Amino acid sequence: TKSLDEALETLVKITTGTIGAERGTIFLNDSSTGELYSRIAQGNFRREIRILNNKGVAGWVFTRNEGTIIHDAYKDDRFNKAVDVRTGFRTKSILCAPLRTVSGEKIGVSQILNKVDGEVDEDDLGRLLNEMDSWKGCIDEITLKLKTYGKEKIHTQYEYNNDNNELIIY
Repeated sequence: TKSLDEALETLVKITTGTIGAERGTIFLNDSSTGELYSRIAQGNFRREIRILNNKGVAGWVFTRNEGTIIHDAYKDDRFNKAVDVRTGFRTKSILCAPLRTVSGEKIGVSQILNKVDGEVDEDDLGRLLNEMDSWKGCIDEITLKLKTYGKEKIHTQYEYNNDNNELIIY
């Protein structure tokens, strides 16, 4: 069994691998501060990233509860260049989708950066949205634990079966 953070890390690895992207991040909403914070982020930058939940690409996706495709991040007014400055990473393209519970409650976003081969497209967005749908059970568990214990005290255990894409939460 593994921790819930490891489950989210698995989700990021699956989505970045499926899309063929350089990096991915899971941002969860902190309703007490009105911010999205990075629960899981790939790359060398390990500090938490916090952004207002209505700003940037992630905030746009979160407030509208719909996915988006950005081919050139620096030409999009929604893109927050400050995160690249802080992390030292150069964002080129973005694929971003809302994280929702089974009941449809939005709790955050999944953001995939820099598709390696070709441009991000509607098929990629569809794959990301489908992947988020298949993880709704895990997302429900995250929501319950966050509401019950807060973001620092999540100790749920899970087991992931690659053969049938099944997540078992304990």
